[in-house]
Amino acid sequence: MGVYLEGMKYNEWPIANLMLTELDSPTITKMAKEIASPEEVILRLRRDAWQASSRPNIKESLIGGKEYSLAELSDKRWIEILQDALSCLSAERNYRGRARQTVTLEKKPPTGSQYNEMEVSPHLTVWTNVNPLGDITSNLKQAFRLLKPVHN
Repeated sequence: MGVYLEGMKYNEWPIANLMLTELDSPTITKMAKEIASPEEVILRLRRDAWQASSRPNIKESLIGGKEYSLAELSDKRWIEILQDALSCLSAERNYRGRARQTVTLEKKPPTGSQYNEMEVSPHLTVWTNVNPLGDITSNLKQAFRLLKPVHN
């Protein structure tokens, strides 16, 4: 189960609003303290490269190099990750549009280079595993409780 925010233009680019707010005043460590098991809540910021409407796999996809549990994420590391993620949006358009970056395609095309300048955008996923065994309703409620501070 997760909370997901994609780097797209709906509602004035909400991911940009979140990142700019968090850069100004990070709340990640405060939020982790509100969660019963922050080690079970995983944060992933991903860079998507766009080729028309498709998103080819790129080597630079994981912003920050990996996924982080909220328990291990410091404000300092969160800010570094946010700064990298914000570079995926156009500074000239007040971060309300995709930026262009040189990315490395995971699969080299039959012709051309595997290094391409492409439009990119970030997307954020914060998730936790739901145990499929036992009382699924109870397990879903537990996952929802874990993620509620993130959603709020």
